[in-house]
Amino acid sequence: MSSRSGSFRLPRRRVLKKRSEIRQVLKQGRRIAGRNINLFVLSQPRFPSRIAIVVPRRIGSAVQRNRIKRLLREIYRRHPGWFDDKQVVFSIKRFTDDYHQLEQEVQDLVSRT
Repeated sequence: MSSRSGSFRLPRRRVLKKRSEIRQVLKQGRRIAGRNINLFVLSQPRFPSRIAIVVPRRIGSAVQRNRIKRLLREIYRRHPGWFDDKQVVFSIKRFTDDYHQLEQEVQDLVSRT
């Protein structure tokens, strides 16, 4: 049995993996700018919500980039209703590891969609 089993994992069907899918959201989706994050949202009725997280190398060390990705996946996991029927790409502008600040920013950005 895998040590990573359980309900805390983000299912692969909820992740935008293909480059073409991510580009479609970036081109056709609505961009909402925040302090630390740009949120690209493409409404897709009748389809499950899916996300992608884009973090450029200039954001810091690999540890910091992975940390912010883990925090955003956790926000998505805990608040799936915020993203109903949406394809979402999080584009990180600057690093922060304050979970509550990041959660509040994501909530504000999603409410503006």
